[in-house]
Amino acid sequence: MTMRARVLLYAISTLALIGLIQAVAMGWLQWSSLRQETELRARTFVDTVAVAATADLAAMRIEDLDRAMGSLVQRNMETLDVRFVAVLDPDGRVVAHSDQRWYGRMATEPLWVDAVHSDLGLLREATFGDRPVIVASRPVVSQVPGATGARWGTVIAGVGVDRISQAVVRLLVSTLIVTLLSLVVLGVLLDQLFVNRLTRPLRDVVGAVQQYARGDLTARAPLARNDEVRVVASGFNDMAARIERHTRDLEEQIRDRTASLAAANQELSQANAALEALATTDELTDLYNFRYFRATMANELHRSHRTGAPVALLILDVDYFKRWNDRFGHPSGDQALRTLAALLKSRLRRTDIACRYGGEEFAIILVNTGMQGALHVAEGLRAAVEAAEFGTDDGTQLTVSVGVAVCPDHATELDTLVKAADDALYRVKGMGRNRVVSVGGEPMEPEQDQIS
Repeated sequence: MTMRARVLLYAISTLALIGLIQAVAMGWLQWSSLRQETELRARTFVDTVAVAATADLAAMRIEDLDRAMGSLVQRNMETLDVRFVAVLDPDGRVVAHSDQRWYGRMATEPLWVDAVHSDLGLLREATFGDRPVIVASRPVVSQVPGATGARWGTVIAGVGVDRISQAVVRLLVSTLIVTLLSLVVLGVLLDQLFVNRLTRPLRDVVGAVQQYARGDLTARAPLARNDEVRVVASGFNDMAARIERHTRDLEEQIRDRTASLAAANQELSQANAALEALATTDELTDLYNFRYFRATMANELHRSHRTGAPVALLILDVDYFKRWNDRFGHPSGDQALRTLAALLKSRLRRTDIACRYGGEEFAIILVNTGMQGALHVAEGLRAAVEAAEFGTDDGTQLTVSVGVAVCPDHATELDTLVKAADDALYRVKGMGRNRVVSVGGEPMEPEQDQIS
């Protein structure tokens, strides 16, 4: 075999091996990029569905949830290759599904069961209808700063991965075709050119290809003066540039999606905070409601048991409030309660908690406060109410009666402490009202009794 034949055979064999490595490397990069993109689409879609379904799922508005699901599915099924999407309640029952036949079923498959019990969400590969899919899940949880969120359910979606295999196959076929054509052209050219003139340019091209195969996406082949070698180098450079641009675009898309998710999470946190405020605040007076009072009082009693610090409970009742409503009308009565609530909040410490107990009754929790301090605060509130103006033309005043109980002096449990304060309040009503009375104590007499 002549030297020219050996050089040609060596060159063709080398370039064939490099082309194969390049095809495998680009196929792997393409598969990895498309796989990441598919997982990102799955996570993004399931997060979008979770954000859209939170309010309806929390309120169990199934029809609204079904409409929202239908809208999302109609817009994204084809473009994102979404095979299915389902919303499950906390027990694992399907309350919305892209396929209506699934409605009402219990999630018994292991993957669905894992998704229902996962606090962080899942991302797994599975099969759906004998076709591979990426399954993503996300728990729908209310997020309130400083508190444990309530879980309303779980969103599960499957995104097809068929396009990944098809895209990789197309890339490999096109790469192999280009490589084979390049080998044929280079073989003919190498047979006509002097070996020494081609050795160095081809070595540079091979070095760039090997550098690119090791993961350096910025690697480019130098453009030699020889036209034939320039064609090979330019083709490689164009292909490498396209892959690099695709990689950079994918990274930019990931950053944009991450920013969008952060903004959506912030909006969800704000919505959850608003829901929490609605659940714990009395609408009329803007004080905490009875539900919040029970939970907070129980926590303060538990802390009092643990630390030994006292906690006092004041129950205030507006004297003869029915007469006020009968005389001035219920709108005036509502305004009087709002004025009274604002007065109570302005007279209390930041650590004290004022709640609307019900109707014209209010409950005040005084932390780290014993009997003498509680009586002093109660008398100050009573006197402030008696001296306040409530907007009546004839100067009619409102007064309050206050019952005081302290843990651990009078009771250590929630219901017994409330009953003790209530008993003291009833004693006030029997003594003429507009007074402060503690459990078993003497009433604090007001300076003047102005009861309308």
